[in-house]
Amino acid sequence: MLDIAKIPEGWYRICKIPRRESEFAEEFNLFGGIVRVSNSHHSGPKPLDSTLPRWSATFQKDQTRKPKALTLCEKPPFLLAWFPETTTPNFDIVPLSPLIRDHWSAPFHLRWIVKSNLLEIAENAADMGHFTSVHIYKEHAQLSKFLTEDHKMSVFFKSARRILGIRVPVEIELHYQGLGWVESRAKSPMVEVHVVYTPTPIDSSHLEINLSLSFKKTRNPLFNLILRLILPWEAGRDYQRDIPIWENKIIHQHPKLCSADGPILKLRRWANRFYSPRIEGNSALQDRVCRLSEL
Repeated sequence: MLDIAKIPEGWYRICKIPRRESEFAEEFNLFGGIVRVSNSHHSGPKPLDSTLPRWSATFQKDQTRKPKALTLCEKPPFLLAWFPETTTPNFDIVPLSPLIRDHWSAPFHLRWIVKSNLLEIAENAADMGHFTSVHIYKEHAQLSKFLTEDHKMSVFFKSARRILGIRVPVEIELHYQGLGWVESRAKSPMVEVHVVYTPTPIDSSHLEINLSLSFKKTRNPLFNLILRLILPWEAGRDYQRDIPIWENKIIHQHPKLCSADGPILKLRRWANRFYSPRIEGNSALQDRVCRLSEL
């Protein structure tokens, strides 16, 4: 059974990338300890890309232990760190699309602190029934594809909902790279939206969740302005509907599922690789360990 009290391996958002030309040093309460980030040129972990400025970060579990270096990478506009600090990264984050790009709105950012864990959050991606009952989609969500490969998971589904009071069909994609980096694409005849969703563990039972959303601009400046005003409010309201459910869910090893629940158990098998002990250099053996740990 998955140990949801454990923080799984992966890349996690620490903060927005600070201004390069200024000195930066800040502390964050994350991963059950203190993360310290700075852009000083003192000794620190080497970034994955040597062309990047020399950000450095350490993690200190408590005052009785020495700080340990964290491996960092930039995925603009975010600075990410690999955790746990005792392991080395075994995959990289490759964004589907830049969050900042031509012909798209500037991203707006929303943030919540939630009493939950990464598995509970991830299971939403496979729970087709909740899109109608919780998020008030106008049609039952129809799962098109559910794909997993190594550290990646993708979910494709179709439904319909109201946008500015008009009912329209929507096609939604959810793409996971580990449990700490999620991108969503939503397409409808009225608007196309790109969301980067980054849940970072504060400790074993709390998450800092950041959501960054941009939309493809239309040829109508007035409509773009309306979208800019409405979408942050609508996204925030829609997302907050999940929070009371997450904060009161209980994990069952063998849940009773109905056809509308989606591939929850397949998702758990995929997620298990980030909780299981790593077997370096042997992916087949790693997959076997993941399967055995479910028993």
